[in-house]
Amino acid sequence: MDWNTVQKYVTKLRQRIYRAEQQNKRRRVRKLQRLLLRSKANLLLSIRRVTQQNTGKRTPGVDGLYGLTIKRTYQAISTTAKT
Repeated sequence: MDWNTVQKYVTKLRQRIYRAEQQNKRRRVRKLQRLLLRSKANLLLSIRRVTQQNTGKRTPGVDGLYGLTIKRTYQAISTTAKT
């Protein structure tokens, strides 16, 4: 997985939202926000943040698991993407 590409896509989308807000283009802001929420790149980035970059990654969650390996991370991505 090329995380730099995913990060750049999400960052540019956030910048587009910010610029649209500054220009008072409410409809465009709503459309871009919807795009960001439904974006698979945003989902991937959030799962990566929780499983790899988060300082509390060694704290078990409700499921009792912690310190997910790369394999488990991709399993989490695949199960989350299906729902």
